[in-house]
Amino acid sequence: MTVRQAIASFLQSFVVFVFFSASLFFFCLAYLPQARIRIEDLLLNHPSASVSAGIGFFIASLLLTIGFYGLNRAPYLRIKMGKNSAEIDSRIIRQTLEEHYKGRFPEVRILGVEIVRKKKMEISVELAQGPEEIEKTLSEMENELVPLLKTRFGYSKAFELIAETRSSV
Repeated sequence: MTVRQAIASFLQSFVVFVFFSASLFFFCLAYLPQARIRIEDLLLNHPSASVSAGIGFFIASLLLTIGFYGLNRAPYLRIKMGKNSAEIDSRIIRQTLEEHYKGRFPEVRILGVEIVRKKKMEISVELAQGPEEIEKTLSEMENELVPLLKTRFGYSKAFELIAETRSSV
C-alpha cells in the first residue's frame, strides 16, 4: 500500500466514522431528554457556542476538501530535458510497460505505476513463478526497464520495482 492509498483510506474511514457518530448521536438524543434540554439551552442562551461549532465544522470540511482534492489529482511524472520540462501521465507509462512485457514476460502482470511527488517512480508487478525464477526475472526486467524508460520517456533516475508473488496453481 502506498502512502497515497493509506491517506485516502484514512480519510474515507474518518468520514464514515463521523457520519456514523452523528447518526448514533441523533438516534440516542431521542431517548435522552436531559441532553436535549441542555443542547437547547446552549443554542438559545449561548450563541457564541454555535459560532464556534460552525467555525470548527467549516475548518474540518475545508481540510477534508483539500485532502480529497490532493488525493484525486492525476499522478504525473515531471521530467526535465535540457531547458524544457514535460509531464507524463502514469497511465501512459503503465501502458508502455504492459505492451513491452506482454510478449517477453507473460508471467508478469503490471499492477501499477505510482508517481511520488512528481519525481520518483514506483512500479508494482505481480509474478506467477517459483522462488528460484523470481530473482532471474526481476534482474532481466530491470536490465530492460532502465533503457526503456530512458529512450521512451527520458527518465534516467532511480526507480523502485515492487514485486508481489502469487501461486501459479
